[in-house]
Amino acid sequence: MTRPNYIARIKMVKAMEYITRQVNDEEVFETWLREGVADGDIDCGDLDVGQNDPEELEYYLTKDALSSLMAVFLSVMNGACKSGGLYCDGVLGEYGRKNAMMVYQYDGTRFACDSLEVSSDGKSLIVDEERTIPLQDVMRVRPCEIDSPADDDV
Repeated sequence: MTRPNYIARIKMVKAMEYITRQVNDEEVFETWLREGVADGDIDCGDLDVGQNDPEELEYYLTKDALSSLMAVFLSVMNGACKSGGLYCDGVLGEYGRKNAMMVYQYDGTRFACDSLEVSSDGKSLIVDEERTIPLQDVMRVRPCEIDSPADDDV
């Protein structure tokens, strides 16, 4: 049995906490406070691994607790996708924004889609009724705007 990598676990907990604090929907964010990391357990914006972190974050570092926390994080991100997206430094990112498309690449071919559908087994991306692609082989290239000018990047 391998020994847990507590530094990696601490980084993961802090990264999830940091990203979740950017959720642009208070009700969705409150789920994280109730079921994820309690408010005040991590200094807001602190991504460094400190000397006292293993003791202070011990509750979140067991295999079961971290697994549960990651599930809550994914649920919160799903909620953020369906509602207000993420907001950081004056930039709003919304999944499913009108005219927003993502460009993906597979086997040298690029394709655009406005939403992703993953197979029920979670291993394939459903492109259309006839094509599925192994998820590990798909590469996100970039977001792009279709039929609308891009906002200034200021």
